[in-house]
Amino acid sequence: TLIVTNTALSLGHPANPLIYQLEAPPLGAAIDTNGVITWTPEESQGPGTYTLTTIARNSGAPALAATNSFVVVVGEVNTAPVMPGQADVTVAELETLVVTNTASDADLPANGLTYSLVNAPAGASIDAQGGITWTPTEEQGPGTNVLVTVVTDDGTPPLSATNSFVVVVGEVNTAPVLPGQPDVTVAELETLVVTNTASDADLPANGLTYSLVNAPAGASIDAQGVITWTPTEEQGPSTNVLVTVVTDDGTPALSATNSFVVVVTQPAAAPQILSIEVVGGAATVTWSATPGKTYVLEYQDSLGDQVWTQLTPGIVASGQTAAATNDVSTATRRFYRVLMSP
Repeated sequence: TLIVTNTALSLGHPANPLIYQLEAPPLGAAIDTNGVITWTPEESQGPGTYTLTTIARNSGAPALAATNSFVVVVGEVNTAPVMPGQADVTVAELETLVVTNTASDADLPANGLTYSLVNAPAGASIDAQGGITWTPTEEQGPGTNVLVTVVTDDGTPPLSATNSFVVVVGEVNTAPVLPGQPDVTVAELETLVVTNTASDADLPANGLTYSLVNAPAGASIDAQGVITWTPTEEQGPSTNVLVTVVTDDGTPALSATNSFVVVVTQPAAAPQILSIEVVGGAATVTWSATPGKTYVLEYQDSLGDQVWTQLTPGIVASGQTAAATNDVSTATRRFYRVLMSP
């Protein structure tokens, strides 16, 4: 507030009463009957330069007047920005929180404002307009967090304001996930082992329970999701669908399912050597086979030898018979056997 005593002197005898007036004063400026000027410049009036002109008139005949004027320079005063109050909020894991936390600033011309979060939880951010966004991760819930915002203006000197609110992150149960499983083929009396373990993203970790739905007799799954089954002679040949259900112990309990086909075949017949034909120092050995099976031809030059020599690579049968050729140019006799790989 500006106060200026600007009282005139009346020289009349007797003294004439005086009337004071401000000529085109700035908004809010006034002068009282004693010539005292008061003015509190508004925010919008600074910074600025103003001339205050006073006219004093007496009540004589004729009325006479006197004038003076002076300059008032209004300086800029920075005022701190103001942050709104924010209510506490609750948000679920993996759900995006959006809070508009924009400050106001009464300064004119307008100050620029800069926002920041103090010790914010990982992933939380605030933009240039004071908009806060945060999507709590699985690891961040359940939990209670205090989000503190500081806004600073670019006035002289810079001034700041702060507010805070509580964000409660609630636990949300997510369903377990079972991997895809390819279809498999297994022979009768051969043991099938399939690791069908689920994953669960919840923290703290949920317990998981596995079960097989309408499984063939003898098939089982353990607490780690490992399926084992040894089909009996009576269960082959056949085609079977193994369906696994895994259920967590979250609230509410959630489940996942997968399935795959198990084809049970009869055991492959043991290979039988059908012929040995020697042409030009090379022996071609032909034997009975099961398509898709791998066979290895071995030989020795004396049945008393302890070691059989193996021809590589193995032969994958494409039909009911398979064959391999062996150089016998330096041998006087040779014995052969055929093995089927597991």
